[in-house]
Amino acid sequence: STVRRSLSASCGKVRNPPKKAHQPEPQPPPKLEPPSTATTAKPPAPSEPMEQQTPSDVPSSFIARNLHDLDTATDTATEPVVLPPTKRSSYRLYDSIDMRMSLLMLKDTLFFSGHLTIQPLIGQLEVMGYRLKRGECRNVFAARGFQSLNLSPLPDGSGFTRELMAGVLTRLDRHFQEVDLRELEERFDPEEGVLVLLQADCNNRRIAVVDKYLPEEVLFPQVELLRRAGPFFTSEHLLNCEFFVEQQQQQEKTTTACFRSDPAWERIELKANSRVVVMGGKGAGKSTLCQYLVNRNVGAFKKVLLIDLDIGQPIQHIPETISVTVVTKPLLGVASFDPIAPAKSWLFGSLDVVSSPIFYIQNVRQLVQYCRDHKADWANIPWIVNTMGYVTGFGEELMAAVLRMLSPTDVIQLNATSPSLAIPNFKNTLTNEFINRYSFNILQAEVAPFCHKKTFFRHHALPVSYSRKGFTLNAPKRRHVALLTHLARILNDSSSEWFNEVRPFRAPLTKLHVLITREDDQSLPEHALPAVLNATLVYLCRKAPQAGLYECLGIGIVRGVDKQGNVYLLHSLPGEELAEVGVLAICSGSLPNAAFLRQSARVQGAIPYVYNVE
Repeated sequence: STVRRSLSASCGKVRNPPKKAHQPEPQPPPKLEPPSTATTAKPPAPSEPMEQQTPSDVPSSFIARNLHDLDTATDTATEPVVLPPTKRSSYRLYDSIDMRMSLLMLKDTLFFSGHLTIQPLIGQLEVMGYRLKRGECRNVFAARGFQSLNLSPLPDGSGFTRELMAGVLTRLDRHFQEVDLRELEERFDPEEGVLVLLQADCNNRRIAVVDKYLPEEVLFPQVELLRRAGPFFTSEHLLNCEFFVEQQQQQEKTTTACFRSDPAWERIELKANSRVVVMGGKGAGKSTLCQYLVNRNVGAFKKVLLIDLDIGQPIQHIPETISVTVVTKPLLGVASFDPIAPAKSWLFGSLDVVSSPIFYIQNVRQLVQYCRDHKADWANIPWIVNTMGYVTGFGEELMAAVLRMLSPTDVIQLNATSPSLAIPNFKNTLTNEFINRYSFNILQAEVAPFCHKKTFFRHHALPVSYSRKGFTLNAPKRRHVALLTHLARILNDSSSEWFNEVRPFRAPLTKLHVLITREDDQSLPEHALPAVLNATLVYLCRKAPQAGLYECLGIGIVRGVDKQGNVYLLHSLPGEELAEVGVLAICSGSLPNAAFLRQSARVQGAIPYVYNVE
């Protein structure tokens, strides 16, 4: 074999960038490519020093378009779909003639995979526990390997009039065929179904970045890969999504499992003072249940506090951290595609809690104290706590310590009752009686301040309702998705389509502290730091007042370190937060190989930091 390292290539030559289009068309989805033979790869270092530049926040591309905005928009035309008579009783789709949108007359639950903007026009709609009211517009992200999501009709005939129906259809008449709207007006019954407007989410920057750098995963349906038969094909092609009825999904083994809530979940009533902890083994559905509880209650309480203690697969924040977030909107599907900035986040810096359990508990204790310091702001909203799936051995002591610190009002323990699920369970039932008499060992000193009084909470033992059928994206790839969705904010300028096109921020390495949490690199000498930092994913942190703890402000990519000791950083932090960054942390996480290998066509020459193995 031959190994070649092209360190001398620098950035290569870059031609003049193309002129920015007024309204760029969505890029076609990448084709599937064979796995690369590269074993390690890193992006190019800057070719010359650049002045400091702090890019502004990425303009949000996730704001749903309401019905009022449709009159000025145009898109490509397509023919209307006609479903077989057997399907018309429950589902009927009418496609736009000039835009990528469809009207759905829905009488029974329909599942879908893809990213859509959804707006019920007549009646209400339930998606993943959240009830969309008439006229409410939401973006939904149902990714392959996660879950296909439900569109469940909630008919509401109260207040319905034919004048209301006529008014809605009048505002849509320029975008749909007249014969379709006439048929819809005649057939629609508000007591049996709902009318929903579905729009393709075409200009989503985060999805474009993930598709670009993880092309082999095909997280969202692509037109060229959609099945060519079926009652929904024309609308699927138009909206770039896939629809499933329940029986159809059960027959197709390659599809992603559909979201289905357990009836027992509905019996968990939250109050303003509720503090709910969800726990269970890996794959038990903790994150799904937490999202369901958030969605079911965010409308009533306006705000829900989400505390995420899962360092491996957090619901919507960065892996290897714990965080607290004030949630003001539903989390529909893969929440990292439309994340909410946390109120506070702490860096753990590893995916293995066993490597440093005391440090993990110290971070949890600091998070709990932060929440108590803000009790006046968060006292009258429910708290929902997501936990790790570590349930065997020392995991029980770790969870007992978390419960002692949080003093919850409710604990939901998910148990796998079927051996076929292969999901681990806690050895014991963690009731308040069990926790009050629990004898701590390794964490005794850390928990002692919280053991002076007994804890009381309601214990809910629920069976695992998550279906193992269908394709599931594994944990490392899910972490890559989470990292890329947060890094996508770096591409804040529409003229920059690739990370290596973005102008980096420059700062002297001497003014930064480099924290390495990976066990294999912790003893590196200081002179080796530039080589380690080159083309590396870093966590942007500041030292917390508590010794040894670090607050995480975000993540970035070090493009390179020049001979003068200047660091060139790609980031998306606002200027006031960037000024507080004093620590660059190198943790367990890394960029996917495609982030190094798939670069702008305007870069010529060999890719720096890439090993080619023949």
